[in-house]
Amino acid sequence: MQPLTDVPLSRPAVKGVIHLRGTVIPVMSLRSLLGMPDESCTRTARIIIVCCNEELIGLIADKVIQMTTYERIHSPLSAAYEIGRHGVFLGIASRGEQLIGILKLEGLLGG
Repeated sequence: MQPLTDVPLSRPAVKGVIHLRGTVIPVMSLRSLLGMPDESCTRTARIIIVCCNEELIGLIADKVIQMTTYERIHSPLSAAYEIGRHGVFLGIASRGEQLIGILKLEGLLGG
C-alpha cells in the first residue's frame, strides 16, 4: 500500500489522499464505512480504486483475493433486510457453493 497524506478535519472514515497518475484521490477505510473497528494495515491490505458518481475514490480492504464479475446478483435476504434498507447491501452472488455479499457503492459512500 502506498503512503497516505493526512487530511485534517476530515470525517473518520477518510484515511488520507494519494496521488495516482496525476489525480489526487481520497482514500477511505471499508472497515470504518461498515462500522467495524479499524486495524493497522497489514502486508495484504490494498487500496481499491472505484468510480462512484463520476468520482474516483480509494477504498482500503484488508486483502484482495480476486477481481471478478457476476452474471446474477440475488436480492438481499430478509435476514439482511435492515442492511439493505440503508442502501449498503446490494445482494448476494454465488460461485459454486460459495456465497459472496455484494456492497452497493452509492449507499456505502453516501452518494
